Amino acid sequence: METADSRLWHHLSAEDVLAQLETDPEGGLTAAEIERRRSTYGSNVLTAKRRQSLAVRFLFQFRPPPIYATYSK
Repeated sequence: METADSRLWHHLSAEDVLAQLETDPEGGLTAAEIERRRSTYGSNVLTAKRRQSLAVRFLFQFRPPPIYATYSK
């Protein structure tokens, strides 16, 4: 069985996607349906990555570069 994550959504028509997601393009989702999906799938929120400080980014500029060994015959 296919899961929502494994489908190739970009290959489907808009109507097919709406039908598979059981969504009404005009009215959207009801409040009850929103809560049901939120409890099933979790909130639709991206988590922010912790950024490196300016000092750490500066120091990373001085890391040794990768060494590529070349062998000549």
